[in-house]
Formats: sequence, C-alpha cells, structure tokens
Amino acid sequence: MNSEAPKEVGDEAIDLLLAPGLDGTGKLFVWLTQALPSAHFTPRVLAYPDALRSMDDHTAHLREACQQERPFILLAESFSGPVTQELLRQTPLPHCRGLIFLASFATSPWPRMLRLVCHRAARPLLNMPPPPVWAIKAVMLGQNPQQPPQAIPLTRAINAQQPPETLLARLQILRDLHHPPAPLPANLPPTLIIQAKADRLVPAKATQHLRDLLPRARHTTLPGAHLLAQHSPQAVADTITRWWQDQETSLAQNKQS
Repeated sequence: MNSEAPKEVGDEAIDLLLAPGLDGTGKLFVWLTQALPSAHFTPRVLAYPDALRSMDDHTAHLREACQQERPFILLAESFSGPVTQELLRQTPLPHCRGLIFLASFATSPWPRMLRLVCHRAARPLLNMPPPPVWAIKAVMLGQNPQQPPQAIPLTRAINAQQPPETLLARLQILRDLHHPPAPLPANLPPTLIIQAKADRLVPAKATQHLRDLLPRARHTTLPGAHLLAQHSPQAVADTITRWWQDQETSLAQNKQS
C-alpha cells in the first residue's frame, strides 16, 4: 500500500482524466492532450470497451478508472456526461478536485429521433458506411481553418470501426435518460461546463438542463461545432487552464485566510 499523502492542488501537475464521447475510444482527444500545458495537467485518456452495453456497465467502468489515490480532474465529453452524472449519484469521488463537462448534456438531446433510430425496424441503418466528409463538417466538426488536418479522416475511421451493436447500446442509453434528471450531490468539486456555440447535436434545451442540474458551475461557450476538442483544441485547453488556475488561486487564498 502506498502511504504517500495525496498532493494538494497547485503542488504539481494534476491528473486530467478524459472520458470520451459516443465513439468510446478516446482517440479523438489526441489534439487536446497536445494542447494542454504539461506544467498544469497530466492527461490520462480513458476508453470504454466495446462489450459494455448498459448505463450500469459504463458507470462501473468509469468508477474503476477513477479509483486512484492521486488528485484528479474528470473531463466528460458528450456521451460521458450522463455517465459521469450517474457515477456522482452513486459513488463519492474523494480525490476528484474538479469536473468538466465538454459539449455534454443531462437529458436525451434528441429523444424522438433516438427512439426512431433504436427501433428494431431502423437498426439496419446502423450498418451504413461512416458519414461522408460533408456531413462531418456540417454536423460534427464545423469549419475552422486552424482545425487539425487529420480531424476529419480520424473521425470517419473511428466511426467506421465502431461495432453496430455497441453504437446501438450507447444510443439506447441516451434514449433512456430521465427527464428531468435526478439531482446530483450538493458537495461537488468545482465544475466547468464548456459548450459549443454551433452544436447541432446538443440542442440548447439539453444544455440548459445540464446548467440547471449544476447551478454553481462556471459556464463557457466557445465558437465551434459538437466535436469541440477536435475543432478547436487550443481554445478548449486555454479555457480549462484559466479555470483551473482560478481554482488554484482560490484555494491558496482560502489557506491564507
């Protein structure tokens, strides 16, 4: 057993656990991890195995990933937002020093469409080829001259590799999200919500449900589409860094008073 006391905020770079969106691989975090300053963060990319099927499966996997003695921040992108919220309802995370919800939501973003897609008659649609480049640009990534050149090819490749049964299971999880969502514990760590201004996959009402669920969170909107960490990784990294520096400053002031 490691008897070393956990480091306090500000002593060294803090672990930043990155929980992925619907693809579940975490591979799309590659540009965000490069943009984050190493003096502040040690990124650790998480992934969901394809075999996971239910919300309980995903929550249990995320819970295991968060069982570390070192302090950490948990970033939940898109699909991982509801998974993280369910984890917080079930399990205290004593070493979690901060939460970040990136392009995420608390209720089903498109309940009618998800019911249709998950209907048995529509399931063959999940075997279709990955979305074309124009669709990825229009719906997922948007337009940005500074966007990493490999963002679109990698997004298409990851979509092509995802087993249809895994995609269906995750869409069913989103379809079945409760409305309104169950409350979260009151004693959460500092929380940051980052939303995309041109997000066509998460409508404004779904964003508002998340803000209502986390009334003390800092909320920031950045230009870009749903895949914000891929559209503008540097802007996301800068936003996270400024927020965390504010938390470090606040903690230092509290120690002095």
